[in-house]
Amino acid sequence: MKLYSLPHSPYSARVRMQIYSKQLNIDILPPEIPLKTTEFKDAYPMGKVPILEISETELIPEATAIAEYLEDEFPENPCRPKSSSKLAMTRATVSFANSHFGPSLFPLFKNMAEKDAHPDKSTFTQPLCTELEKLDRWMAIHTSDAYDIGDFALATNLWYATTLAPAYDQPDILMQYPRVKAWWEAIKKQPHVEKVLDEMAAGFAAFVKKNKQ
Repeated sequence: MKLYSLPHSPYSARVRMQIYSKQLNIDILPPEIPLKTTEFKDAYPMGKVPILEISETELIPEATAIAEYLEDEFPENPCRPKSSSKLAMTRATVSFANSHFGPSLFPLFKNMAEKDAHPDKSTFTQPLCTELEKLDRWMAIHTSDAYDIGDFALATNLWYATTLAPAYDQPDILMQYPRVKAWWEAIKKQPHVEKVLDEMAAGFAAFVKKNKQ
């Protein structure tokens, strides 16, 4: 079994956290075909990573689908709650990360790529702050017994939030969100999370360097 992944991809990174946490024997590799090429899209119709290769004829795209498959197929060292209510909350957290939190980072990436000289930098961070406020409220009512796939989905987005925000005059963007900040400080200390965050940092640094050339 292989996971095609890029170090700085937040969606790939959350799956790697799960794989390391579950201690699965899965090869983690960069895509064999360059991303964004016609050949890549022909081979992998979704056109993005992560992709889990189960066999030569079976491929699973999309981080959320991969995470659920891994929990179904490898129930040992679970990263998903067993009770229906807690599982629903975890899936709601994943949905929030996918549909709300992740997209709030897009203006920061877009501005970084386009070097927009907009005088009011809060223009770019306001969507992120809106979602962080929601997350802080969510964490007031949702607590889990152990870190799970919902936490991993949040963690990779939070790494980008805290990494990019200083360039937008937000040196500590979590300061106003105490529950999120406390959760972030705690999850960073988990060995499998720390390992992936280090991978993301190295991958993102290489990505930025390459795009400056």
